[in-house]
Amino acid sequence: MDSLEKFSWDDVRKHLGVGIQKASHTLDAMITEPMAIEIQESDFTHYQDIGTAFYGVPVGVVISSFEGPVSGQALAIFNDQAAQYLLSSLVPTIEAPYPERDALKESILIEVGNIIFKSLMSTIVKRGGRKFSYRIPEVQTEGHFEPDTLNKFGSFTDLNSILVETKLVSGPYSFGNIAILIQFENVDGWLSHWKESLDVRLA
Repeated sequence: MDSLEKFSWDDVRKHLGVGIQKASHTLDAMITEPMAIEIQESDFTHYQDIGTAFYGVPVGVVISSFEGPVSGQALAIFNDQAAQYLLSSLVPTIEAPYPERDALKESILIEVGNIIFKSLMSTIVKRGGRKFSYRIPEVQTEGHFEPDTLNKFGSFTDLNSILVETKLVSGPYSFGNIAILIQFENVDGWLSHWKESLDVRLA
């Protein structure tokens, strides 16, 4: 895509880091032990690539869509270790039957996913005073990750998504992975919006 060559991915990556740091600080304030979200990798990617790291792995997927000058959907994909860590950290004394425990885990994943979405979207999309509407996040925790059912925009080979791979850490220890995928309905529209917001900041 020619338009990708006309903007600075380094600038986007910097703002992704700012968004993840915001989310990390918010979650750290909610948990008794020090915790952080660390970016492992971020890239502009094909939607199909998101599935390769999660095939055959139990996950929880939080999904939200956004509409406005730029439209698309955002996914936060938690592997089982990350989901269990967040559950035990945010509700450390829980002793409940599995149905209630599962419902609580879903609520926690939605809350954490929403924190991540808002932090990221405020740095790479919601800029320049533009108004966006967000769908209330939904969660899927049954079975394995199935990207076929979640792809809403374009073909699997379209280069239309930002993928951010992160891990949860506390001190020297890692407690699972979270992948965030932001998929744009019209990536050229987002690129124009991004360039416009940069021009405003630099003016």
